[in-house]
Amino acid sequence: DELNEIEMPKGWKRTFKNKYLKSRGFIMEMYDMFPVGTTRGMNWKYDDYVIFQIIMNGKCVGFIGRNIQSKAYIEEHNAHSTFQIRRYLNSTKTDDENANDFSKLLFNYDSIVRGETETVILCEGIFNVMKLVKEFELYENHQIVPVATFGKKISQFQMYQIQKKGVTQVIVA
Repeated sequence: DELNEIEMPKGWKRTFKNKYLKSRGFIMEMYDMFPVGTTRGMNWKYDDYVIFQIIMNGKCVGFIGRNIQSKAYIEEHNAHSTFQIRRYLNSTKTDDENANDFSKLLFNYDSIVRGETETVILCEGIFNVMKLVKEFELYENHQIVPVATFGKKISQFQMYQIQKKGVTQVIVA
């Protein structure tokens, strides 16, 4: 199975400064490593989201949109409103027929370098990956690479992708 390259939402533009991301501990090195942007009022559906590209083998194969409101705010709003706010708004087949199934995607996959990366740390979400990269200063380190599987499980396809890069050790976080 090959992964399809997808389009980012209309109006998406990369950003290198964001108040929400700063509150989550984002620093300049992270903007370079993890392509993120917003639609800046150009696409109402994503107005309150920061949107991260999922890059695999050098191409954009998906995206993760995270609402900039806190989890508590979203839950409070959703309890009292018919219009529900989604915490995450990701690429899907309904929006783009080329969209890939998330069971085939790995966030931060291209940081795995064949012949250099010995250890991969499996995480559930993208913010777990970013926290590990920052905490252990793994920006340029290709020996240990955290990747997100987008859930509490790993698919056969994701395992195959990691194996074909020659990784010898996997840590489940």
